[in-house]
Amino acid sequence: MIYLVCYAASLYFAYLASRSKRKSTIILYSIISIMIPVFLGGLRAKSVGTDTGGYGYRDALDAIYSISFYDFMTHDATIREPLYKIVCYTFANLFQHPNGALFAYQLITVACVYVGCWRFRKVAPPPWHS
Repeated sequence: MIYLVCYAASLYFAYLASRSKRKSTIILYSIISIMIPVFLGGLRAKSVGTDTGGYGYRDALDAIYSISFYDFMTHDATIREPLYKIVCYTFANLFQHPNGALFAYQLITVACVYVGCWRFRKVAPPPWHS
């Protein structure tokens, strides 16, 4: 139920942003629309979702307990994405908790999707436009 409420609230603020005329209001509503699912995804438990149990928590804990950045970047050869490792290390150590890394993953994902949808709103308008 919490997912439906957050999804509806996020869509509502996206709707308000699309109807607004002032740039500052559009930005404010867009930030609120983005942050609702980001907080939901960033604060979830380890048992929610396959990414958290599969790699999210494990990699973030490895980043927190690594001796150095170099140690984290070189110790696990199965993770080959350097940008993922940089984001994971940075946010896991910044917040000192795996949920900090989950928050960063969600922020990057949701913000990119939102910006993409916003840029193509004239080609493929949201369903609430007439």
